[in-house]
Amino acid sequence: MTISKYSTYRCSVKQVDEVDERSFKFWSAICCLEIGIPFLSTFTLNANYQLMETGLAPAASDALGFGPVQISSIFGGNAVLIFLAILFTFAMSAKGVSDEALLMTGWIISCFGYTAMYVLWEADTTVVKFVAPIVLSTLVGAVIYGMRIVDMSRDLD
Repeated sequence: MTISKYSTYRCSVKQVDEVDERSFKFWSAICCLEIGIPFLSTFTLNANYQLMETGLAPAASDALGFGPVQISSIFGGNAVLIFLAILFTFAMSAKGVSDEALLMTGWIISCFGYTAMYVLWEADTTVVKFVAPIVLSTLVGAVIYGMRIVDMSRDLD
C-alpha cells in the first residue's frame, strides 16, 4: 500500500500528548503573576496607545479642524512628555518608590486617560478636552516603560 503525498497526516496519541504538555507549560508560564502581569500591562498599553495614535489624526481634523502641522505638534509634544515622565520614573525609583507603586500609578492614570479619551473626544470640542486625555495616556506609557527600563538596568548591575 502506498501513501499518497496528498493524504492527510495523522498524529499519534503520543505526539498530541507532547504538544498538549508543551502548550500547558507555555500557558502556565504566561499565567503566573511574575510574567502575566507585565505581559498583560505591556499588551494593554501598546494596544491603547496604538488606538490613540491611529485615531488622533482623523479625530483632531474632524473635531478641531487641525491640519497635519498641528497634529504633528501634538506628537512632538508627546515625545517631550515621554522623556520627562521617564526621568520622573527614574527619580522615583532612585528615591525608593516600589515598582508595584509605579505600576499601579500607571494603571490608574491609564484608566482615567483612555476613559477620558472615549468620553471627551467628540465633535466641536475644545483643545483642552482633546489634548488632556492624550497627555494622561502618554504619561502612562512613559511611567510603565520607564519602570521596565529601571528593572533592566538593575539586572545589568
